[in-house]
Amino acid sequence: MTSETGATLYAAIAAHAIDRPERTALSRGDHRLSYRDLAAAADTLAERLRDLGAGPESVVVIDLPVGFDTVVAMAAVSRVGAAFTLLEPDLPEARKQLIIDDCRPAALITGAGPARGPRPGPPLDERLVRRTSPAAYVAYTSGSTGVPKGVVVEQAALDNHVRRTIDWYGLTSADTRLFFSSIAFDLALEQICTSLAVGCELVFRDETFVYGGAEEFLHHCRRLGITVLSLPTGVFNRFGAELAGSAGHTAPELRLVMAGGEAPTRRAVASWAVVAPGGTRVVNGYGPTETAVVVCYRDLLPGDAIAIGAPIEGVRFRLEPLGEDGTSAGLVIQGVAVGRGYLGRAASSSAFHLLDGEWSYRTGDVATARPDGGYDLHGRFDAQVKVNGGFRVELGEIVSRLLAIDFVLDAVVVPYEGAGGRLLAAFVRLDAGRAPGTDPA
Repeated sequence: MTSETGATLYAAIAAHAIDRPERTALSRGDHRLSYRDLAAAADTLAERLRDLGAGPESVVVIDLPVGFDTVVAMAAVSRVGAAFTLLEPDLPEARKQLIIDDCRPAALITGAGPARGPRPGPPLDERLVRRTSPAAYVAYTSGSTGVPKGVVVEQAALDNHVRRTIDWYGLTSADTRLFFSSIAFDLALEQICTSLAVGCELVFRDETFVYGGAEEFLHHCRRLGITVLSLPTGVFNRFGAELAGSAGHTAPELRLVMAGGEAPTRRAVASWAVVAPGGTRVVNGYGPTETAVVVCYRDLLPGDAIAIGAPIEGVRFRLEPLGEDGTSAGLVIQGVAVGRGYLGRAASSSAFHLLDGEWSYRTGDVATARPDGGYDLHGRFDAQVKVNGGFRVELGEIVSRLLAIDFVLDAVVVPYEGAGGRLLAAFVRLDAGRAPGTDPA
């Protein structure tokens, strides 16, 4: 997965293991894992995965605490040519089971080690048509009927994202990255894959890395020598608001901060732009789960309009008229980044479709083109909302779960702006005769 060859994640790690074997690949506190040891651990795990039947167009579910073992598992899955699905450790067991039932993995990797999947499914390319290359990963997003939707993203799409991101950031082996996101949020792939592709150090937060706010967070960034930071936009905005009243210049090595998931605020952009004495580059990234991580970047200066950039190489944007009057348009993504589609019961979704003979993804975002080549976003035309810094949620999924409770007669879920970002509130009508704590009289 280097910018020259577009190789897989494992191939990039193996190359660094030869060229710079003692270079630190992963760190957490005093613990280090070199590129040589990372490659060796991936080799060992890959052999066990092969024995379990994992290979091209099969799925391996990774259900591990976030850390070195997660990256080893991703590299091992890459080694055997399979696709991985990353599960958030704190995800409810029932939802984990829904995902496992949907993707039907050949193997699962947990704290107990690798094991054969409970009901391995047919190859992914028999379930969804292969478009450019083998499957790289299956990412799950919210479903409107209470069932998570698994998106199959191909290797060429992930490779293209990594190459373009490395170029956009100017990322090199001299950089130091901080891993900061949910492992199941595809921003994690940007942090892990780009770092290991160029051979830099990826730092995981250790037990000393606790923070009560922006100043403490930047103290740890300074202590660790972090140079490039990717943050969910909710965190970017919250810390940016706190930094607005501070003296600044608290992370001198931090040359670039990327916000991904939803729109950053102008106030946060202005705050982050001055956390290093020479200035910090602030980047807005945009990309839905149905495409390979981020499909466009835009540099933002203090005072700039908050917009998204032109698509990266290999990706195209189209505006599709909405409604009968055609006064607004929905953003459609085409090109190598677009996933194959949804697995299982969600496979019939109209979000993926052929448009003028080209495989396309209808994002649900309303957009207008800017004269400078970027795009302004104006909300969504579907029932989805973004919460917690960019997680896209179907309100219908939450409603369906509430209505599944036998004493809930009706339910409505609405978003609202809370102190920490956008939150959701549920209003329910209960059956007074059956609901706990209610008086039928």
